[in-house]
Amino acid sequence: MTYSMDFDLLSDISGHFDIERAITHTEALWQQLLTQRSMPQQDLRPTILNSWQRCLDLEVNPHRNTPPQLSVREIENRLQTRKEYLDVIQPIVAGMERIADLSRFIIAFADREGFLLMIYGNRQLKQEMDKLNSRVGNNMSERYAGTNAIGIALTTGQPSQVFHAEHFCQGLHNYSCIAIPIRDPFSQEIIGVLDFVSRVEDHQPHIFGMAAQMGRCIELEIYREEKEREDLFREQILDQMEGGIIVLNDDDRISQVNLKALDYLNVERKSILNKRLQDFDILSGWKDMEEPFWLSRDQNTEIFLKRRPIVHQQRTLGSFIFCEPIKKASKQVTSQKNTSIRRPIGRSPAFRDVLHVAEHTAQFNSNILISGETGTGKEVLARFIHRKSRRHDKPFVAVNCGSIPRELLGSELFGYKAGAFTGASKKGHISKFELANGGTLLLDEISEMPIESQVYLLRVIEEKVLTPLGGTQQIPVDVRIIAVSNKDLYKEVKAGRFRDDLFFRLNVVHINMPLLKERKEDIPLLVKHFIEDLSQSLLKRVEGLSPGIVDALMAYEWPGNVRELKNALEHAMVICPGEMITWEVLPEKIRNGGSVPDHLPEQERGRYLRFVRAFQESKGNITQAAKLLNVSRPTVYAWRKKFGLN
Repeated sequence: MTYSMDFDLLSDISGHFDIERAITHTEALWQQLLTQRSMPQQDLRPTILNSWQRCLDLEVNPHRNTPPQLSVREIENRLQTRKEYLDVIQPIVAGMERIADLSRFIIAFADREGFLLMIYGNRQLKQEMDKLNSRVGNNMSERYAGTNAIGIALTTGQPSQVFHAEHFCQGLHNYSCIAIPIRDPFSQEIIGVLDFVSRVEDHQPHIFGMAAQMGRCIELEIYREEKEREDLFREQILDQMEGGIIVLNDDDRISQVNLKALDYLNVERKSILNKRLQDFDILSGWKDMEEPFWLSRDQNTEIFLKRRPIVHQQRTLGSFIFCEPIKKASKQVTSQKNTSIRRPIGRSPAFRDVLHVAEHTAQFNSNILISGETGTGKEVLARFIHRKSRRHDKPFVAVNCGSIPRELLGSELFGYKAGAFTGASKKGHISKFELANGGTLLLDEISEMPIESQVYLLRVIEEKVLTPLGGTQQIPVDVRIIAVSNKDLYKEVKAGRFRDDLFFRLNVVHINMPLLKERKEDIPLLVKHFIEDLSQSLLKRVEGLSPGIVDALMAYEWPGNVRELKNALEHAMVICPGEMITWEVLPEKIRNGGSVPDHLPEQERGRYLRFVRAFQESKGNITQAAKLLNVSRPTVYAWRKKFGLN
């Protein structure tokens, strides 16, 4: 949260705030408005000028401030409705009351509709404001109270200061107020406004910094409170699920586990929560997390475990482990000990080039930038590089720079000490660099990292030490960074949204992931892999595809790349009544890749779509069409005749 205020017209040439001059100046402008009915365009700050114009349009009476007042019951209802926010805001504001009293100002909070819900601070000043209809239950929006800091902040969504006669209503001329909008850190919607009010003779311009910092602390605490509530709610839901579930955050630390999983694994909740997965003794034999794992429970039962990513709005937030007891007699999939590192799936020339660079680069400690569209498998490649590297037995920590609020990314990435700021955890917060020490740190959506965090990241990369927020001790870190971006990072540099020096630090080795439509010959291999993988995780036996389905998949353009292919297969497998994926269970967008003649049998429909697309792309050139389809020219002639295309 970075704010600035404009005091230019209220300061002398040295920048010193001259209260007497400011009072005289603003009073003269206000009188000009009333007597001449003209706006002082050049002499009034734009925020005040615009607010005065809105007040004139709303026909606010400048000589009378009569905002509506809620009844006692209405106040109670409004306090109850906003309780989840107020429970966070009230102790922070109340904790400042003694300072506010001694410094002769008050701190108020108004909700997003402008109704005052709490007022703390100097008792005498509160009594004065009460007489001016600025009490709990009154509405301070511009419509009812004219130009004031709360009204401007609600209207513009920006912090504001209103001094003396800048207030549209005369009754407020003896006061100065600063307002900071408070936003929900998840939705970014304004939930209310924090307002600091003092008499003009007690005006202190530096109080804006205090207000901004308090606003930031409130938003940070709201974020933590909401996250705790979500975790508790999620825990209650998990306990109602049929199978055992273990939830991991983005650094592979166990954050949630339901009762069934505790029972299956025969462990207590306190012995597993907050542990890193690789430190969990009974799962120490699970080396390749992309493969299922079998844990022997007794002579007749084994526990089947399968890990799946948690993805929201195309962002990987963590993962969960599904576990289920399986009778050994009915076990359909046998576990084979495999100490080799499985390569990402693909044999196309474009993908072989990517794997060649990845395998060669893995042996060194150079930073890597992986770019490519969403769903192309950037994180899969990053994990493969880590497993192939000399750091393979050290942590792999993934951080999504786009999923963490901008204000919190620095503390999440670089950590902070206990008491670093109001609302901070009493235990402090360990940095992702420390969690990944000795291993690999994946910075996903690196283009979304704010500039202020980019500066600190650059310093950590160059000096290989970090200093947590609120700390003084430098902590050495040995981390290999793999940055991932679905945007052209060099274009972001040119546009001024990404530092060029950091770009060149990260872009030591650049790997660009090909689109799935650029490596369509890999689709049959990917299909086979995903069917086997999903058969185990869904506990549903699927043998394969009916004739012609592969052709339909090859004809589709796959704007969502490999991820969309996997989702399409999972969709088909879930609704498939038998053991073969047929035309009818394919997602509609794949079946509607083109108009298919009704007389064609199911096994020919996919081939027809694939042939039509190749014929169109080659503009009827037989040689080019044969190359696209990877068949001979006579075969193209035969298909053209069969499908009736000229």
